[in-house]
Amino acid sequence: AARGMGKSSLLRAVAERVPGSPLVACHAEMAASELFAAAEHEPAMILVDDAQTMVEPRIGGLARFDEAMAFARAHGENTIWVFAFDAAVWPLLKRARDARPIFDATHLLKPWDEDQLGALLSDRCEAAGVEPRYDALLERLPPGTDETDRQDALSAKRVGYERMLWDYVGGN
Repeated sequence: AARGMGKSSLLRAVAERVPGSPLVACHAEMAASELFAAAEHEPAMILVDDAQTMVEPRIGGLARFDEAMAFARAHGENTIWVFAFDAAVWPLLKRARDARPIFDATHLLKPWDEDQLGALLSDRCEAAGVEPRYDALLERLPPGTDETDRQDALSAKRVGYERMLWDYVGGN
């Protein structure tokens, strides 16, 4: 999935629901052997975030990835391995290793829609104790408008702001 889609948040939520499941955050300098340490006690699940850092777009650039996959296959009988990849790397992996299946299952995260983003904003504002105000965005209302008309105009500004934000972030 693309950056900002919620891969790391999803993995953290899974780690909370499956106690004892290590969450390994990969980085560019990380050796595949660091993944092996997570499997030392044979947990039910191992979650690997930023797995795209094991892939380098060059000849021989899949060596760390292949080493990690071989280890996961060899130690996967009682352990479920979950790898999260950035969307930019996924096509390269598919093309390079399409002759044989890499994973038992793949799931692609889809971009958020406007309503989901609006709900997220509302939830986060409520959790932070912040109440967004859109009064300053209102144009001058015509004479004779009542409070219902004003509230409708404020609601339209909120929806317009959320739509603009959703468009700007591309659903991420």
